[in-house]
Amino acid sequence: MFTLKFGITLFYGGLSFVVYFMTIFMVRKYWKEFSISFFRLYIAFFVFNLLTFLNSFITVRIPQNTCKECFPSTFFKSNSQNATSNYFPLNIFYTIHWSMAFVQYSMIMLISINRFSMIFFMTSYNSKWNKAFPFIIFIVAIFPISQTYPIFLKQAYFDYTESLDCYATKTLADTNPIYNYLLIFMALTTVITALANILAFFRLQFLVEKIPKGEQNLMFVSLAMFIVQLFAGGNTMIIKFMINDMTSLWAQVAVTLLPFTSDGLTLIHPWILLMFSRKVRSYMIKMYFPKYYKSSTVTVMSTKP
Repeated sequence: MFTLKFGITLFYGGLSFVVYFMTIFMVRKYWKEFSISFFRLYIAFFVFNLLTFLNSFITVRIPQNTCKECFPSTFFKSNSQNATSNYFPLNIFYTIHWSMAFVQYSMIMLISINRFSMIFFMTSYNSKWNKAFPFIIFIVAIFPISQTYPIFLKQAYFDYTESLDCYATKTLADTNPIYNYLLIFMALTTVITALANILAFFRLQFLVEKIPKGEQNLMFVSLAMFIVQLFAGGNTMIIKFMINDMTSLWAQVAVTLLPFTSDGLTLIHPWILLMFSRKVRSYMIKMYFPKYYKSSTVTVMSTKP
């Protein structure tokens, strides 16, 4: 079952979530020091991403790294299409698998809109976001079900692919309409995310009022997430439009990159936050490496632009 690819993804996935957890605990401890609405979205995104990552072991990672006679293969065979006693609720996990694609693009769009509203409505945006937050997250979580419910209603099963000597998750539901709608949704949210970032940075150039440096840095976090979203969405589009020519170089590259772009949407957020937010880095050191905090603070203060 264990392959180099599985080992690599398990390593960087585990490491990313360790850092993710560390940032969450730090933000919760120093909650009043940060932009509340932005980090509420960040924490919600963490919950969705954790669910996505754990769920992927059932629907993608372990099946794709299990050969016909490997240890977990007995489980996959007992949950094949023609199995007589299929009690494992794979349809639920596969519905989550599809739904999380909608959720991830929605959350990146919301983070960009949050930064947009910070620039255009500086004095009131936090209170408005905090009031609307439960409703927004409810919609983000529930909306995908309106598109993915056919998967839930049909049998999902593990299918052995002889040419690749591994298993794949499949469903009796027709996923083509869902996939086509997902592509439209991805394109629409990416355009909205792009506009929100462009307008926010354009507005920033002409603001007379001074924006706190910490808030500005979070705009770069939003921009970096958009770039990851754009790359992942573009990669998916290439696969879709070259489905009839999968032997071409572009198609092969896109297929190779697909699991990594998917992981990027799930795992890159804490790294981006640490990269662009000096304040987050400082408080991370304060919480986890206190003996280095004073010296690091002096360094930060002396290198401010």
